[in-house]
Amino acid sequence: MIFSGDTYRQIGSAKRLSFNASGIIFNNITGSAELGFSGAWNGTTKALEFSFSSGKLMDPENRYIYSYLSEDPFSISGDINDDYYQYYINEQPVCFGQQKDQNIIENFYVKIRNCTLDADIKIYADAPSYSISQPSSFPKTESYVINVTNKNSNLPFTIFSGDLLNTSLSITNLPLRVTGNSDIIVTGDHTTTTGNFAEEITLYSSAGNITGGFNVEITE
Repeated sequence: MIFSGDTYRQIGSAKRLSFNASGIIFNNITGSAELGFSGAWNGTTKALEFSFSSGKLMDPENRYIYSYLSEDPFSISGDINDDYYQYYINEQPVCFGQQKDQNIIENFYVKIRNCTLDADIKIYADAPSYSISQPSSFPKTESYVINVTNKNSNLPFTIFSGDLLNTSLSITNLPLRVTGNSDIIVTGDHTTTTGNFAEEITLYSSAGNITGGFNVEITE
């Protein structure tokens, strides 16, 4: 993926994650960039950031750790935990057990100035702990509620959109941020087929896809 300007992505909420930015290529070394992770702890925003400038790579402690040339690929990978982190350059270990402030990681970002960055970036984190429940039946022209529960309220996630297997049903309301119990409103109409169905819902969230399957009876 080619990055230019500022790019921000929500990645759910995590106290630990792993990342791999491979095939990093800058089109020049006169520009600058930052690649980082941010979140909050006790209401204070904090970040862990690698910076690139004039062919020099600096780590989150502002230590000079690597030199790069334009069109010369390299990689950064690592693990971020609750109170320490570690990283590798070109799969070679550079730093282990570096202490950091505690924080909940919620965002990934890349900031680019006067250059472009091409890289394949992958981020791995624990899936959220959740459950999905719903009524066993509902009239086809009315609404029913699917409840999604985040079992760890300290690690909220954001829902962007959702799909149902039954295309004659529509999701008409989605919670934006799930910290505890949140409701999803689903409606049918006069064209909805009645009967017993195996239904499936897919929620596209900042923590990845969340799915749930259930049986529901749709009545007149």
